[in-house]
Amino acid sequence: MSNKNKSYGPKGGKPRKNISSGKSRGQEGSRKNKSRKAPIAGFSNLNQVTGVPVRKPHHSSLPVIEAKSVVEPEGILCPICGEAIENISTAVTNSEGKYVHFDCVLEDIRKSEKVLPSQTVSYVGSGAFAVCEKNEDGKYVILRKIQYESSEANARLKEYVNGLKQ
Repeated sequence: MSNKNKSYGPKGGKPRKNISSGKSRGQEGSRKNKSRKAPIAGFSNLNQVTGVPVRKPHHSSLPVIEAKSVVEPEGILCPICGEAIENISTAVTNSEGKYVHFDCVLEDIRKSEKVLPSQTVSYVGSGAFAVCEKNEDGKYVILRKIQYESSEANARLKEYVNGLKQ
């Protein structure tokens, strides 16, 4: 054997050990396999590892109330288009106190207010509609507000619909 490949200590004698791990080269490979950590055992999901509390199902002691559905009235015709109103909860009351389709009201306002193609008609709540237009920032601006349904008529319609629920 030649001494060229061996590295001896400062005074000769024993071969040098690997400084980084403190083991000689022959021992290093066999120890690596034994020093691997075993995977985490006993946890079934990441929430258990991180310590997130387990959610417990909530059981209320309150009785469950059956949901009511609206029984649609028959024979109510829209005065604008003449067709039957099939969904009374989406209807609007006109100035004469009759129920009108929501879409018919939008078309009626478009015609009566002479809305331009760049403008739209929107419902803004409480029986009021508005003619809107986009500004240069892309935001809608209300140009005109139209009170179509009075607050009393709106309240009567809500009471009527609630009375139809079973």
